[in-house]
Amino acid sequence: MDQELLDLLGWSDEVRMLFFPYDHHLLGMPMCRVKGCSQASVARQLCEGCRLRWRQAGKPDMDEFVETARPGTRRTGVADCSVEGCPRPFRSWTNPVCSTHFAQLTRLQVTLEEFLVRDDVVPLPAFGHCEVVACHRKRDGSSPYCHGHRVRWSWAVKRGQSRDDEARWRRTAAPVSANNEVSLRGLAARVVAEILYGIQARTREGLHTTQPVLRTLTNRLRELELPSLAAVDLDQVSRGERGFCSSLVTHVGRFGLTPEGERAKDVWNGAVFGHAGYLRFTAIHQPWLRSAAKEWAFFSLPQRRGKAIATCQDILSAFALTRALNQAR
Repeated sequence: MDQELLDLLGWSDEVRMLFFPYDHHLLGMPMCRVKGCSQASVARQLCEGCRLRWRQAGKPDMDEFVETARPGTRRTGVADCSVEGCPRPFRSWTNPVCSTHFAQLTRLQVTLEEFLVRDDVVPLPAFGHCEVVACHRKRDGSSPYCHGHRVRWSWAVKRGQSRDDEARWRRTAAPVSANNEVSLRGLAARVVAEILYGIQARTREGLHTTQPVLRTLTNRLRELELPSLAAVDLDQVSRGERGFCSSLVTHVGRFGLTPEGERAKDVWNGAVFGHAGYLRFTAIHQPWLRSAAKEWAFFSLPQRRGKAIATCQDILSAFALTRALNQAR
């Protein structure tokens, strides 16, 4: 792995979270163009909320709209309590203190600025992290879950989820998603390595990787609890993620391949030689002829362009057919 790419994505082996940069042309999605909006864009460089407001306004000039439009008030993500040194999560972006400090603030009936400088306002001990494996957020009370997963588990129970399945739910539940975050927590170590390498290979080839597609795929992989991407049956993932999953599997499958390594095989991966597809020598049964055909293909493939694999495969088929006709005579 390229350490520069891992740093760009904010990766650490302990946290196991990816934070996609907003300003990278191949990784993630840019922020909404509307001034003051903190959401990622989804279409026409606007977030869903601002795009809806643009359409409701009669689709005015985009440059004028992004300068004058009022951004949405909804914000995602969680931060620590505004009281200095307090590790508990805040209640919301409008009430940026933890629940205990919010109750104290309400009781004192002072402004937030006045509250934060009072001598009797002190940091409180943390409750620990959410026990959903995929989640990196902190608990806000005695519950074993963060606020988001506490609500989700309550809904699951109301819909008939058995409490006996709570342990598996903790292992497979999706994280509470935020704008540019993708959690790889709860996935097998090999799957994590394959995803990271696949993103790196795709980026080097100039392919765009967005956090919504990756997030949906990783949530599904967590549910399946598979040991490797190679074990994924594409029918197990949604149609929107199949192409991306296949791309990751393809790039991981090419890991460590070299022209010299392919040379000894009876089926060559054309990507090693800069071409799409596979070149097969299995129709040539004579060892000496197969060896000669491999020597010819090894030096011929790098010199060809276009449908090189198909052209070479036709020639190899002719080799095999000629030998068969000679034997028939």
